[in-house]
Amino acid sequence: MKLARKSSITHPLGVVLETPLLVPSFSSKGFLFKKTKTRQISEVADFMDVSAEVLTESMLISAYDVYNKHIQPLSQIAKIGSVVFIDSGGYEVSDAHDFPSVFKHPWPPPGVKWTEAELTTILDGWPRQSPAVFVGFDNAGRPFPISIGTLRRALDGAGVTTPIHVFGSLDPLSSSLYFLAGAEIFDGLTWLRYSYRNGQAVYYHNHGVLDYGIHERDSLVTARSLRDNIYYLQRLKYQMLDFLPNHSFDKFEFCGDFLKKSYDTFLTRLGGTE
Repeated sequence: MKLARKSSITHPLGVVLETPLLVPSFSSKGFLFKKTKTRQISEVADFMDVSAEVLTESMLISAYDVYNKHIQPLSQIAKIGSVVFIDSGGYEVSDAHDFPSVFKHPWPPPGVKWTEAELTTILDGWPRQSPAVFVGFDNAGRPFPISIGTLRRALDGAGVTTPIHVFGSLDPLSSSLYFLAGAEIFDGLTWLRYSYRNGQAVYYHNHGVLDYGIHERDSLVTARSLRDNIYYLQRLKYQMLDFLPNHSFDKFEFCGDFLKKSYDTFLTRLGGTE
């Protein structure tokens, strides 16, 4: 059985999730805060406002951020996208960091208390009429393509078709490599920190100068890049789907030759052919 695949998952509320699914994520970890009289608001709350109208399929938020009022309340979040993934909050209070992190917070965060009880408070408050996927209380890790391929083969051998979800993997190259290894759902914060350009994640301001011109203000570069990144992920999803029938690497708009070479190396290390 081939490793790369697609699936249809029907949510109990009737929404059908079609994989591969590239899920833009929001987390306060590694981003700036602005302090008000009653709370500390993460700058990702502004990013969510800017990108809300183009987040039509899915998104991921942290229960920790909702609980601490770092981002919008659940009633507002529930109106964005077809389905919302609610992460357990373990990432925000762990020593793990997303691949694109540019600096590390002190760990554990000073004065932070985060347990399953706080998580349950948020999950219980989710509007029941809005589709969501809840992520259990977790410890973060970083799987690599060879591990994903090994897991996918083991699951297939046991007759288990459940899709593999790789957390912290949302950039053009990583998502594509994990997809080729057999994963189907990808999320991460790279789209908030970098711009997607020609198949790679590049520095915001380089992207702004190259694609928008030297006259564009930083705030507008950020806003345009967030939207463009979402559109890029939408195109990448369909490139993945176009790849599946014949395993044609030329269906990837960028880096097809690199992906083909990496895939061949991956299969050799995994052992044999698909």
